Amino acid sequence: ARAAAGIKILIEDDRPLAQIRSLLDKAGKGRGQVMLGLQIDEGGKPDIEADIKLKETFAINPATRHQIRVLPGVREVYDI
Repeated sequence: ARAAAGIKILIEDDRPLAQIRSLLDKAGKGRGQVMLGLQIDEGGKPDIEADIKLKETFAINPATRHQIRVLPGVREVYDI
């Protein structure tokens, strides 16, 4: 009942990807959609954001969301 419909994870670079994957695997299968967002700096131009929607869905809960949020390289995590 406390599972989110999904989350979007804004990352700075690829550093947290393996840890994010591990935490999502621990959370297990569920209905929560996961999107990864990466802001790309175009050297003085406005940032471009690339979003990647994962094919799998996971059981996202507040604890998992918090564990992802505190990883180095994660800018923000929010519900979608």
